[in-house]
Amino acid sequence: MYKKLLALFICFTINLTCAFALDDGLKFDKSYAQQVQKERAAISNALILSPEQTECKNQIARKYSKLLDEKFDALSEANIELKLLKAKNSSDNEINAQEKVINSLKKDINDLIAQENKEFKKILDRDQRAKLRMIQKLQRKAIKECAKKKDYYKKNPKMRQFAPQLR
Repeated sequence: MYKKLLALFICFTINLTCAFALDDGLKFDKSYAQQVQKERAAISNALILSPEQTECKNQIARKYSKLLDEKFDALSEANIELKLLKAKNSSDNEINAQEKVINSLKKDINDLIAQENKEFKKILDRDQRAKLRMIQKLQRKAIKECAKKKDYYKKNPKMRQFAPQLR
């Protein structure tokens, strides 16, 4: 039963990561943060956390969700400001300065997510960390496979797909 549940979870996360791999790029908005939270919730369910670990995970999530919301709000404001600068045909120096601000905010968001992951890993025991590494390895492998996958259906539009699209 446990093996079937783990296999089902791995298939779900692989499909989820394939959908992200097919995107043009990561979108830094609140929906990205919500997707990361959903993925973490699925991973924590697969790891079978104890009640103490679940409480620690919830505390970490609450702590970082406030910080991430602030960063995402600042990022959306910076993006709006960049669009206004481009619409006004401002100088390249002003546009480049605003792009640097946006890139620094994106880096801060990635750093916060990495810190949250580190804190989450600290509450896991050895077996759970091993399962987490296995899940992450399978996700990376699925992303690589999706990136290499050719779209045979564009070449021959009459050819029927074998499986529904992931998007």
